[in-house]
Amino acid sequence: MSKDPQLTPGQALLILTVTTTVFMLAKVYALSLSEWATLRTLSSWGRAVELVHYEWPMLRAAAPAALAIVLWWAGACGRSTGLWLAVGLGVAELALLGIVDALNEGLGSWRALRMGAFDASLGLALVAVKAVVG
Repeated sequence: MSKDPQLTPGQALLILTVTTTVFMLAKVYALSLSEWATLRTLSSWGRAVELVHYEWPMLRAAAPAALAIVLWWAGACGRSTGLWLAVGLGVAELALLGIVDALNEGLGSWRALRMGAFDASLGLALVAVKAVVG
């Protein structure tokens, strides 16, 4: 995405929003199919809404990156800074969510920090693959 010199902040925000929404809806669809496969019953619209609510954090997770793009759009930072800030905030959020989830599971501080580091390293690996692939 950052290699396109024509990319505008509006386009970047649209890409972020659409991609995140599609992934969230695909997850809801996959969960619905798995329920059908195990229970042999089709989900109701009410159940679909429950699944969307359950997967809502996936959309919310895009908020820090969206904030960085909005800062770029508002002129508070340049294009490169805005995009790298979006990536950095995304990786930082992965680390923070890993720590919070581990603490909520009662894993203790040391294991929570390791979980956060592991989650952040996965995010950084994805960034590296994207940088290599283009």
